Amino acid sequence: MKKSPILLFSVSFAFCAIVLFVRSSLVTKSTSQAIDDSREFAPHELLVRLKEASVGDLIGNQSLVRSIISQVQGRIKTYLNEEKGLLDWNPAVLTNRSFHSDPYLFHIQVPEEIELDYAIRRLESNPYVEYVEKNGIARLATDDPYFSEQ
Repeated sequence: MKKSPILLFSVSFAFCAIVLFVRSSLVTKSTSQAIDDSREFAPHELLVRLKEASVGDLIGNQSLVRSIISQVQGRIKTYLNEEKGLLDWNPAVLTNRSFHSDPYLFHIQVPEEIELDYAIRRLESNPYVEYVEKNGIARLATDDPYFSEQ
């Protein structure tokens, strides 16, 4: 008779553990899905990081960088938000960089005629490209009741 309450407790415990595990995984999936759906991206803009070890010196390999970006007919956007055509881009000029701290990271404007997903796949297949991603838009929260106290 003593085995019955122990068996009942064990089965109940196992059932609750399974229910909690399944429920938490569903909550995690729905939360991550909600986060992904709420992201906004700048239209026709990509961030492209080249492999420093493969590309080497940007000044000496300007033609290589230009050929990579020309695969998607891209234009380089500088940190001053100026668009540079590939022939106007010179890596020796610091104001031509997209990001001060990383000369191998490029902010690229892709023409509207080229689908962004196609451009991403095309650039990702290049052995000189470390990663490609859409340019996400970040917004400041303006509904913070304590914002003025910061």
